[in-house]
Amino acid sequence: MILKIFKIKEDKMIKDFINHIDNAIKSNKLFDHDAISSKYMTTYNYFSELDGREVFDVFKNKYLPEFSISECWGVKNEKNDEVYKHNHLNVGYKKNQGTYEVSGLMYLTDSEDGTHFNDLKITEKAEKGKVVLFTSNEYHSVPKIKDNNRYVISFNGYNKYYYDSYRSVL
Repeated sequence: MILKIFKIKEDKMIKDFINHIDNAIKSNKLFDHDAISSKYMTTYNYFSELDGREVFDVFKNKYLPEFSISECWGVKNEKNDEVYKHNHLNVGYKKNQGTYEVSGLMYLTDSEDGTHFNDLKITEKAEKGKVVLFTSNEYHSVPKIKDNNRYVISFNGYNKYYYDSYRSVL
């Protein structure tokens, strides 16, 4: 299910994200994943650990305060890259943290190639600044990319829970 679609308009934030992805590529902070044919996928947590955290935190605090984002990464696609059908229920090495509840895509560039949500039978157009939040069990894919330099930030997380809501009253 698509949960929310909105646009960010801060060009500086978008440029900062692209710069962080390009810097990760230059310093070889890359991760190989079987769902993405691109050779330019930054390491998981790249934007939520040291490099880029300040940029992602500004975005997260302004636009996603109702979620706890636990991982995110950047991808630079080139012509003929593709993203195979997959979901984000339990991604990578984080399987011990349980099933993700929310996932998202932030398009940093306009692209002819959108994201196809397979079971919903819809394709979300890739527009600079557009953010798509969806349930983590939603299968999605991107066909062979026609453009060069398609940049995306992806992320996973949970609904924000507060400690006090789980305290038992005795």
